[in-house]
Amino acid sequence: MWGKFGDHWAVIDKFPLPLDNTPTATHMRVAVFLAILSSTLERYVFLPTYILENVDELSQFLHSLAGRDQKLEAHLRSVLLRAQSETEQNIEARACAKQASDDVILSIEGLFSEQEQAKLCSDIQMFCSQASDEWQIMQTLDRLVTPISDLYTLPTLQHWKILSGFGESAPQEAGSQEQQSGSEAAARGPKRKGTGADQIASAERVVWPSLGIAGPTNEIVMFGYALSDSQLRTAKAEKAKNIHRDARSRQRGAPSTEHAGSARFGAVFRRGSGRSRRDG
Repeated sequence: MWGKFGDHWAVIDKFPLPLDNTPTATHMRVAVFLAILSSTLERYVFLPTYILENVDELSQFLHSLAGRDQKLEAHLRSVLLRAQSETEQNIEARACAKQASDDVILSIEGLFSEQEQAKLCSDIQMFCSQASDEWQIMQTLDRLVTPISDLYTLPTLQHWKILSGFGESAPQEAGSQEQQSGSEAAARGPKRKGTGADQIASAERVVWPSLGIAGPTNEIVMFGYALSDSQLRTAKAEKAKNIHRDARSRQRGAPSTEHAGSARFGAVFRRGSGRSRRDG
């Protein structure tokens, strides 16, 4: 059913996608879309310079150099940036933003009505263009800013936030409930398992990278977002139920969950994505 969306290089075999239109299923679709969007931006846009077509090795070298000598890294990066005129940099930046948006748009092909597809494609193109404009500013900073998609690259998982699902509360900061008055705590009831520090520690799959300053201190510019292991387990269990129910439906000749989910995918996805915007 999911086609290019579920088979995209950034998410294949990483995220379970239930076929129902439950809050869990909708949450996973939004998470997969964000993972595809962020991964394509990281591949095409979030680069230290656009001077080379393939900059993977250069990016790794600059990141390593920043860990040893941040001033030398900043000087080398500024020289590379000056090797292109401002016009050339803008042309390359626009081309990279288009590559990113084209990749994302291809992944959602056939999942929406023609009108919904046109609107979403326009939004994706605008977002990628704006991200490119912001990143060009970051390229000129004295300290190297890099996207981090590995949960274990950072010194602590507190640099990550859990992407809240539908009907879920955002994780509380550790100790926040203890600071409430007695009446407030009583009204809220006991602290839910899986929130706060416990839920952050259970981060399992990156949805949106954090932005960090390369160097020995691992400073963070922006938090990253991830799914917790409990969220993934719930989605896997729901997907398994879908498969079991569809097998029984086919035996009886009844419509499968796949067809029911496909018919309403566009409306549910768009409604869900609006309710699950990231903080800040």
